[in-house]
Amino acid sequence: KYTLPSGVFHLDQDNRGKLLLLSAGSGVTPMLSMVRFITDLGLDIDLHFHHSAKTRADLICREELALLAKQYEKLTLSFNFTREVVTDIDSAFSFNGRLSTEMLHTQCPDLSDRDVFVCGPEGFMQSAARLCTALGLPVSQYASESFEISQTEVVPSEIAESFNVKFLETGITVEISPDQTVLEAAEEAGIYADYSCLAGICGSCNTQLVKGDIYAPDARALDAEDIANGEFLSCCSYARSDLEVNLYPQSSAQLVKGDIYAPDARALDAEDIANGEFLSCCSYARSDLEVNL
Repeated sequence: KYTLPSGVFHLDQDNRGKLLLLSAGSGVTPMLSMVRFITDLGLDIDLHFHHSAKTRADLICREELALLAKQYEKLTLSFNFTREVVTDIDSAFSFNGRLSTEMLHTQCPDLSDRDVFVCGPEGFMQSAARLCTALGLPVSQYASESFEISQTEVVPSEIAESFNVKFLETGITVEISPDQTVLEAAEEAGIYADYSCLAGICGSCNTQLVKGDIYAPDARALDAEDIANGEFLSCCSYARSDLEVNLYPQSSAQLVKGDIYAPDARALDAEDIANGEFLSCCSYARSDLEVNL
């Protein structure tokens, strides 16, 4: 099963025209996506990609990166090696030892003019943040993503009472305690919604709050506009009143042509159905269909 892109670690139309991508280990994965996107579209971006590896053999997609650097003149590559002395590498600058301010300053003397993206092991990211700060990079120009994600901790609450949460797609209402996430309450009721990280980072469990109040201190995948629009993350949100939620805010679709069978579409009324709306999560084809998701 595949899903649409999610999370907050990505390029944005408001990014500066100069970027520095720093990675180590498998942290190269999102960086490769960014490099491919920029080079495929030929965007006017001054792009420097620096990867930290133990040895030359540990470099990931080195041939592809070298080819992209030859094809895209605004892409500069550099690597540092912590367990091997490397003095020459195709289409890239090489350094020996761990990432340092000297390496960063040598490759990007204009660091403060760049947006910086960092991904890798926790120790590498802490070091990168410290080095960038020492070189004067504003915090607002620094973004990082860890692949060592810790699940959110249970939030203690002084509220003793429990609440009710109604899941609108099914019509099911269950009791939810103040230290239980909405996702946990759904699963206890036999309702299985999408989720991934369980840490408020990826955004896979994005849900619509129709009514009520929640407490969600770790919802890092949402911005102020998302929250104002009633979105919340069920994996790290706690009830602070009775709730009505829509676990599948994107499931309402438009039936252009054909017949469906949808006995459990309780979130729709007669007018919705007359207007051609249906819920893709619980609808079954009874003829050839044309739909607008």
